[in-house]
Amino acid sequence: MVDSNLQKMKLEETIEILDHLQKEVSQLEESAKAKNTPSDNNPYPSTVEFCFIRSLLTETRNQCCLLASDNYLFNTHLNREINRCHNQLNSLRKEVAFAKRRVDDLEESMMISDSPPESDMNSQEHELERKIYCLCDENAHLKAELRLLQRQIFLLKKEDNLMNSTETAAATTAIATTATATATAAAADDICRLKSSRNSNEQICANIAELQHELLQAREALFATQADQKRLRHEKAELFNQMKELCDALEKKENHIKEFVRTLEQRVQESDMQTKQLLWEKQKLEAEYSKATEQLSKANQQLSAQKQDLTKEQQENSRLQASLKEMQGRFLLLTGKTVYNCEGANSVSLGSVAVQSDDESSPVTDSEEPHFLANGGAFSQHLKSSSESTLKDSGAAFERIPFAYSFRRCRSRKDAHAEDNGNRLSKLLHFAKSKAKGCESLDSFSEHDPITQELNLAERADYLLRARSMPLSQWKLAHITAWLRLEMGMIHYVKAFESNVKSGKALAELSDFEMENTLGIANPMHKKKLRLALDEYRVPSLW
Repeated sequence: MVDSNLQKMKLEETIEILDHLQKEVSQLEESAKAKNTPSDNNPYPSTVEFCFIRSLLTETRNQCCLLASDNYLFNTHLNREINRCHNQLNSLRKEVAFAKRRVDDLEESMMISDSPPESDMNSQEHELERKIYCLCDENAHLKAELRLLQRQIFLLKKEDNLMNSTETAAATTAIATTATATATAAAADDICRLKSSRNSNEQICANIAELQHELLQAREALFATQADQKRLRHEKAELFNQMKELCDALEKKENHIKEFVRTLEQRVQESDMQTKQLLWEKQKLEAEYSKATEQLSKANQQLSAQKQDLTKEQQENSRLQASLKEMQGRFLLLTGKTVYNCEGANSVSLGSVAVQSDDESSPVTDSEEPHFLANGGAFSQHLKSSSESTLKDSGAAFERIPFAYSFRRCRSRKDAHAEDNGNRLSKLLHFAKSKAKGCESLDSFSEHDPITQELNLAERADYLLRARSMPLSQWKLAHITAWLRLEMGMIHYVKAFESNVKSGKALAELSDFEMENTLGIANPMHKKKLRLALDEYRVPSLW
């Protein structure tokens, strides 16, 4: 009973612990739902994991409740069986006591006062058998005497008949009368003696019959006690076997309960370890989330600063365009109508200014582009100062140049126009380089020939412009590599795309699994950036 109570207390404590764990999991799920964000870097566990933990706890609690109910039913059944066994033992004890009382009554009826103890039943049986043998011998002796007496009585009756027959002849002789008188007296004595012996024989027979009846009763009682002893022994053996079976069943049940408690403890430990692992992963994800938010805020600040610099450069460009228009007017006033006789008169002023600025000022070359890419503000200030100095010098030069040299200036208009296109192309390349800022491949451009670099960049820019004017499904490998290098800034993925993606159709059908395993794009921000760009090119209304 003590062990069952302890098991019951342990099971109740286990159920309380499981209920507490369920409450904690529900609270954690509510907090996760309150703090969850739809981003990919979600630091909290998903609802599937919470459902799995809750189902595991519910299953464990149901098993504990089932085990408690089974334990209660088993204890009640065991108590019932023990009570039944006690009742059977009491009834057996009562029957044994009743049998003992019967044996005592039988011994008292047989006047055996100095009988041996109740435990020596075999000695009593031998004593009774000895008495029975003695009584049988006496009975045989008495039967022999009875037969002898019956013979004598028969002889006496025969003599009596003879005496009656000779009674008529008794008067003949006196001698015969006296003889018969003496004979009759002797016969009368013999008859009396025979009657007395007959009465004693009848009494002895009655005593023998009574003793035989008592002996039969004693035998019946002895047989009954032996049958009761056999029945008691059989019932005792059956009860012992039942108790042994009950003990075996109890041991098996106890082993099963111990094994279940052991497995339950192991599951509780595993659940504790899983919760600790989940908490650790949650903290790690929270730290990564905070770090990502900090990086995002820094990137937003840098983007806002670059936007401000871009607006300043745009304002400066607009001011420079206004000043260029003013210089164009001044140039037209200085040159007169000779400018209309040159080819491409619409671009004379701009080409002349570009040529003069190239001749007299220090232009920005390809070797200086990484420096200006790193310092956008310095580049804008340098451009402003160079443009102002160029405009001033060009104005002074125009005032000093006579009208005879205007035709020689017009001859170089094509070169100036080409240089103007080169400046536009360099602006486009500068925009591409600013988007690919921080990539390692751009640092390696300075190790090669500047002319080759410019040609490669021009070719890629041409492919990029063509790619912008055609659908995504018609792109080729050159369009994809130019788009990755110049617009996306993902130069370190170009080799993987060249070996795995050959057309725009394959690029449009890329999945997240293929991006991560085939192309090696493990960074979620890069995947998101690439996916958004593909969606933008897939839907032309987003351009």
